[in-house]
Amino acid sequence: MTASSPRRADGLPSSATLAVDPGDITASIDVRGHAPVRLVSLDGRVSQFPRVWATVSTADGRSGVGSMEWNRNLR
Repeated sequence: MTASSPRRADGLPSSATLAVDPGDITASIDVRGHAPVRLVSLDGRVSQFPRVWATVSTADGRSGVGSMEWNRNLR
């Protein structure tokens, strides 16, 4: 699987493209809303866990809505 995800100025994703292989699926994700979560462990490690509500369309014409999550470890 390969993914690309441009970020807004505040670091949250603005869209995404996913290519799944095997499966030969390419999906375009259009972010409609954000619900970011910041996770901090007891030892101080920080992870940003942006969640989004999005519309999804595939190269073969399918479409729908769903949620996506990113996990970005800061240290």
